[in-house]
Amino acid sequence: MKLLKTLIFSCIASVAIAASQTPNVVLILADDLGWNSPACFGSDYYESPNLDKLASQGMRFDNGYAADPICAPTRASLMSGWDIPRHGVLRVSDNHRNLKKYGKPKTRLIQPPHQSYLDEKVVTLAEAFQSQGYRTAMFGKWHLGRRDEDLPGERGFDEYKMRVDYNHFNTQLLPQGVNTDKQIPKNVYLTDYMCDLAVGFLKENATANQPFFLYLPDMLVHSKFEAIQKDIDYFEAKPKGNMHHDPVLAAMLKSLDRTVGRVMDTLEELGIADNTLLVFTSDNGGVPLKADGEWWHKFEPNTSNGILKGGKGAIDEGGIRVPYIFRFPGRIPAGTLSHEPIITQDLYPTLLAQVGLKNPDGHHLDGMDISAALSNPRKQLPKRALYWFHSNYSFAGRAGMAMRDGDWKLCTYFENEEEEMFNLVDDIAEEHNLVSKYPERAQKMRTKLDAWSKSVNAPPHLPNPDYKPKK
Repeated sequence: MKLLKTLIFSCIASVAIAASQTPNVVLILADDLGWNSPACFGSDYYESPNLDKLASQGMRFDNGYAADPICAPTRASLMSGWDIPRHGVLRVSDNHRNLKKYGKPKTRLIQPPHQSYLDEKVVTLAEAFQSQGYRTAMFGKWHLGRRDEDLPGERGFDEYKMRVDYNHFNTQLLPQGVNTDKQIPKNVYLTDYMCDLAVGFLKENATANQPFFLYLPDMLVHSKFEAIQKDIDYFEAKPKGNMHHDPVLAAMLKSLDRTVGRVMDTLEELGIADNTLLVFTSDNGGVPLKADGEWWHKFEPNTSNGILKGGKGAIDEGGIRVPYIFRFPGRIPAGTLSHEPIITQDLYPTLLAQVGLKNPDGHHLDGMDISAALSNPRKQLPKRALYWFHSNYSFAGRAGMAMRDGDWKLCTYFENEEEEMFNLVDDIAEEHNLVSKYPERAQKMRTKLDAWSKSVNAPPHLPNPDYKPKK
């Protein structure tokens, strides 16, 4: 009997040790954060000491991309590992198609229909972790449907809490989830509320030696442009930069950075920082100022994407290029920079591979496991093209498709059938359209882009029967 008990306790101890040694994953997704907004990516005014520290302990990617220049499609690609047309979450709203409410579109073409949720056939990233023994949680902005069957709790998350409006103070919450709160407490900032839940989740699972996947999709720095007053006061007194100068946005990023710091500190205090993969990125590019020649100056001032053309809502570099930081002590070399092009869809297979998990059987993935690049910043990934399908007609940008193949980028626009081609190494600002100078290259890329769009069943933009050309 004594021997039996010894064996039983030995087995239990072995299981506990195995669980405690199983790596964890934390993924923090910023909202509307431009490629050059963190100080470690070049801001001359914003401050991000915790992101800077994270970068010093891990690897940055300066050719990192979001799946789309607006939020919902990118989040769907993150959860599915699929390109935009394959999952069908093409945009945020159907304003352009809602003829009764908004009047008849004046454009030559009409947006194809879309959906605001992921199909049941999608095995979400959370479900992939959950099915392999991980405890999963999401606190923040879901943006993938509000039907009961679409909520995070039905798509692989054991715990969740999500906001339902765009306020950063007095935010309305979905009552379902980890608690029954319908609104955050008065004078509490949304990122702080969600981070409190995240810290509690980290502590609970670390204590239980339970491996976990924490997805923290923050609302910062998306409008409304609200921040903690003492932070605004601090930046109002600080000399403005040439590129960034808005104190409210600076204060919002400071709060986002604090959230990153709290997560980092908690992992350290719990003794699990070395056993946790921590990833930071954004859902799309920043919102540019009037100086960038874009439209957002009609509203409250936001950020500038610096040398990059365009911003949120456009398939220009300013709309799709975003910051990426990966930290995994002992596995990802600290203080390094990779120039390899990566995209949101890559996170699905990469996060699983980094902690030794399998991709779900029968679930196709458009993304690539970039673990080779994470192990060595000089390592080149297998050659491939990155693709974008952006169907959104709005005042933010033009609907179209784009691809990056090596150093070259091709953009095609549906409405006017215009094309642009750039060499991003020589012209990251996309100022010199090279279609007419290199027609054979443009044709080759066009053929490849068209073949991709057919392979993913990209929906067509159909003729508008009410279109009246301007005379």
